[in-house]
Amino acid sequence: MNEYFTSLRAIAQSSTELLAGQYHSLDSLEIKHSATTLRSSIQPCLDELLQAQIQFGRNLIGCMKALDQSEAVWHSKQQIIAVSDAVILEKVGEISGCWNRLQQFAAEEKAKIIEQANQNWLSQIEELKKKFFFDSKSQKREVIGWGEKDGFTRELPGKISSVSESLDKAVRETLDQLFQRLDIKHFDSAQTFTDLLDPELKSSITQEKESLLAELKDKFYRKLGTLSNRHTLDLSHDTDSKVKEWWNRFGNISWEEVDKFRDKGSATIEKRVELVITDRLAMLQKVVKWSLTFYNHFLERQKRYQQETPEQRLAEKAWLDQQRHLLQQLLANVETSLK
Repeated sequence: MNEYFTSLRAIAQSSTELLAGQYHSLDSLEIKHSATTLRSSIQPCLDELLQAQIQFGRNLIGCMKALDQSEAVWHSKQQIIAVSDAVILEKVGEISGCWNRLQQFAAEEKAKIIEQANQNWLSQIEELKKKFFFDSKSQKREVIGWGEKDGFTRELPGKISSVSESLDKAVRETLDQLFQRLDIKHFDSAQTFTDLLDPELKSSITQEKESLLAELKDKFYRKLGTLSNRHTLDLSHDTDSKVKEWWNRFGNISWEEVDKFRDKGSATIEKRVELVITDRLAMLQKVVKWSLTFYNHFLERQKRYQQETPEQRLAEKAWLDQQRHLLQQLLANVETSLK
């Protein structure tokens, strides 16, 4: 491309000299007109060639960056080979053990929460039944109406709210313990091995891990209520319609209806606790799976590098050096052309 610049600049320079009267034998109006026309037509060629050179130079810089990345990968191989696979396998074992303990803890706490919440729920309903379904002589009423019904429907929402708040607190405490038991240091330790990778891969993996941990913390501490329109564990979602129906009813409320309502509340408690804890456990599993996948890929990469011979690595380095030499020559030529 340098010869193109040289030729085009020579034509432009000659045209300028002719117009300046430096060629005494070339003085006709026609030749001067030709020189003017030629000089004007040469300039767009020079401009286009200049822009092409500039863009070519930029592309060459991109090639150099790609080569830098390739050399970084080459240098990272020895660092990865030097890591003891026993250390990595130990990390895999720690994370797998941590996950098993998390699952066991979640199952135990979930059963405990459901049992305690159901006991609380049954106790609250039984308290209302004793208050409104038994007369002054402790005789059971099969139905209640008027005053008893009004009192029952006024007090019931407060009982539901009390059970919901207690349930919400219990689940939050369990989620907090789950998060603490995850033992983030197991996953932060992956950074030690990530630092051995080439810069491009290291950056990608680090961003992925940080995004995942941020999502985990966000879900555990700020979004307990995202699984429903209001509070996830608010039983009123599944009980409001019945309470309103009783409140507006002109007829009686039967003992049997209250028992069915009680059973539905118990089923709701179990369903909602299962929903929330299973959802959060799935997020923990996502983090665990990411970590195990990282270490497995690291081991696979290490095994592949270990199978390479010293001669192969030297040949790779020689090839990379050769490409760098060629690219540096091209860049030098572009810089010369642009001067």
